[in-house]
Amino acid sequence: MIPIVLHIPHASREVPDTDRVEIVLCDTDLVRELLLMTDAWTDELLKFSDHYDVTRVLEPVSRLVCDVERFRDDDEEDMSQVGMGAVYTSTSNGQSLRESTAETRTRILETYYDPHHALFTQAVDEAMEKTGWCLIIDLHSFPSVPLPYEHDQSPTRPVVCIGFDEVHGHFLSGERWRSACKSAGFTGEANRPFSGSIVPEKYLGNENVLSVMIEIRRDLYMDESLGEKSASFDSIAAKVRVLAEELASRASDYMEGIIMDNIREYGSVIEDYRWEGLGANTSPGSSFYACVKEWNDLYAWFSDVDSAGPFSNAEDAIAGMRKHCH
Repeated sequence: MIPIVLHIPHASREVPDTDRVEIVLCDTDLVRELLLMTDAWTDELLKFSDHYDVTRVLEPVSRLVCDVERFRDDDEEDMSQVGMGAVYTSTSNGQSLRESTAETRTRILETYYDPHHALFTQAVDEAMEKTGWCLIIDLHSFPSVPLPYEHDQSPTRPVVCIGFDEVHGHFLSGERWRSACKSAGFTGEANRPFSGSIVPEKYLGNENVLSVMIEIRRDLYMDESLGEKSASFDSIAAKVRVLAEELASRASDYMEGIIMDNIREYGSVIEDYRWEGLGANTSPGSSFYACVKEWNDLYAWFSDVDSAGPFSNAEDAIAGMRKHCH
């Protein structure tokens, strides 16, 4: 099973006092802006089943303080053109949020942005060390009515948006994303009203790091006017879990398919390796080579391998084989 990093950047409404003094909105207007811009309750909306290997990365302060989802450099960030780069200077309707000096921007980036991305990168590093693969799930929500700053102003908004790109989201090609939505009982659209999914800068272009964004329309699970959970929260959360686990299943299937191809290609390398540990003389899983034969239909699947061998399940075998496939 592929390790998962669950990235939740916009759930917090926290504005520390040191940052509040730099925001020019009155308290009433700030509360309203937080209501509009926060992906409220997304930190509670998705809980995976216990057998998934999941690391959660959450940002503890509001995106109005620092938006860790944006590019650090405004020259690379499209939303900086409307004052909503990593450090916002404008509200969702174009009013002034703060006067950002070079010193203010540097302080905010060093205090919030850089530590968040260090943790995010570390989480992906640790996932990659386990199997050589990682799935990032980037969880968000969006309002039922477009906010003025949004590029997509269509009044008809999907129930769910699945965001991905061709490099890190290739495992969802061929409408695989749509079948995942259907399995969860959702109708959705790909890359609308928002597109793409985050990947740490270190791993941009690394096709072993898979990434998908899940965006849930807020009126499904909350009262948008009050920012409170609605009576449907638990039922929608259950469907979001199914959706996320279906996407993870497709990522695992894709990963295992690539690994199988590598095993066939590098079978001679694996054949030269022999397990000398527990069960070496008795287990049909006593060598990598035996496991290759098992994988290639000598046995139906790894559940048929003698549990006394070094590999009692597919996940362990995949992890072990990968070390000898590249």
